[in-house]
Amino acid sequence: MPIRLKAIASIVKAFQWSQVVIISEDTEYGTGIIPYLSNALEDVNARISYRSLFLKSASDDFIYKELYKIMTMQTRVVVVHMSEHLGAKLFLKSKEIGMMSNGYAWIVTSGLTDLYSLMDLNVVEAMHGVLGVKPLIPKSKELDSFATRWKKMSFSGLWRKHQTHTSKYFWPLGI
Repeated sequence: MPIRLKAIASIVKAFQWSQVVIISEDTEYGTGIIPYLSNALEDVNARISYRSLFLKSASDDFIYKELYKIMTMQTRVVVVHMSEHLGAKLFLKSKEIGMMSNGYAWIVTSGLTDLYSLMDLNVVEAMHGVLGVKPLIPKSKELDSFATRWKKMSFSGLWRKHQTHTSKYFWPLGI
């Protein structure tokens, strides 16, 4: 079982949530984690109460309908596993209808967490309060050497540019 899914299950356990909603894209990437996440949640006495699958080409109407359906449910914990483009649409619509406010807990898998720093500022702002999960790479001589080489590459300035506006709104957990 991937460690990132155990991390999500640990967060669910720590907050004593018993149910979560899963929103993922209807692709092999999106649906591939569902059995593993389900098992990880079962290990902490939680379950998936609803699963919403979005086509990569999901219309705004479809997204709104799914979000309104989720709003009618008792579960307020949402785990999102999808591509950057679809995730951006989802969070913009969620903010628009008030689902990014107090009362909801949003967790994104490493797929979105890794791409967060490349998202437009309006998406970053819409994702205010979202918890991202990604693996932690322990500090080591090898990591320092890699970081030094990386900084020497010409495109590393792009990372620093995007990093400045993201840290205010989003906190990836290194687990």
